[in-house]
Amino acid sequence: MIRFENLDLGYGKRVVLKGVNGEIRRGNFLGIVGPNGSGKTTLLKTILGWIKPLSGRLHSDANLRYGYVPQRNVIDSLYPLTALEIVLMGLYGTKSAWKRISDSDRKEAFEALQKVGLGEKAPLLFHELSGGQQQRVLLARAIVSRPDVLILDEPTNGMDLVSEASVMETVRAIHASGMTVIIVTHLLHVVAQYATELGLIKEDRIEFGTTDELLTSEHLTELYRTKIAVTSVQGKTVVMAL
Repeated sequence: MIRFENLDLGYGKRVVLKGVNGEIRRGNFLGIVGPNGSGKTTLLKTILGWIKPLSGRLHSDANLRYGYVPQRNVIDSLYPLTALEIVLMGLYGTKSAWKRISDSDRKEAFEALQKVGLGEKAPLLFHELSGGQQQRVLLARAIVSRPDVLILDEPTNGMDLVSEASVMETVRAIHASGMTVIIVTHLLHVVAQYATELGLIKEDRIEFGTTDELLTSEHLTELYRTKIAVTSVQGKTVVMAL
């Protein structure tokens, strides 16, 4: 679906990631992880076409459509918008400038809210919702246009464990429906539980592989330069610094 061919990524003359090679196959659940400032968001922006590679080539299937979920703090909660109105934003890019939102569009937006378990919250103001509910509204906004790829930037940042689990289980269900998912996060336990593939950023390089291959004590200890253990508790992978 998406292939990186010897990409150098960055801004102006500043190279953030060098020699990126790899591919994202249709139906993957890819987690991109690395320390803060390592280039995770830069890779997302390149995939989305917001910035161009400094060199190399990015190949993607023709007419590939993306649904993007930003960190929820980029949505100004002071705007008096309802949950349904936030989701309707996801349809703006599919409509001509002169075409108004229709009853059919509102029905699609409501159905997207139902898919993330928030149909009953449609008339509530966005700022009245909890952090986890706000993030699920942004998920609905991303999927309402039926994208091929769902991209999430730190979707559970600042959440408690219950809200985090609620959001990620929703993402898991979306992936199970057949959608390709790419998630950027610094939370290793999130990718350990949900991602099937990893992009592990080490300094200015990124290594792609399966979660089982890369989410090991050796790889993570080298990456974070501190002793990290990876073990299994009741069938779930646990990552912890020692």
